[in-house]
Amino acid sequence: KHAVGIITDDGIEVLLHVGLETVDLLGEGFTLHVKENDYVDIGELLISFNKKLLEEKGISLMTMLVLLNQNNHNIIAKNYCETRIGDDQLILEYK
Repeated sequence: KHAVGIITDDGIEVLLHVGLETVDLLGEGFTLHVKENDYVDIGELLISFNKKLLEEKGISLMTMLVLLNQNNHNIIAKNYCETRIGDDQLILEYK
């Protein structure tokens, strides 16, 4: 429940992984709001988590966006950044 895979309409595969060492929690503190093969729109909630619980367990909230397959697209720009919910910030641009 700490990660979700996304395949874009043009075939790019991305993994969104919340926190470090969160796999050890076996889903505790996480809620998935989508299921396999759901179609999602921009801004749709995918995962929520109990921030207080993770902090109490000493787990980093660093969240990674991992590009698994760029499906023959060229990456134009990457932005390694700190972002927050609601931020409108470019993370990856491709063509």
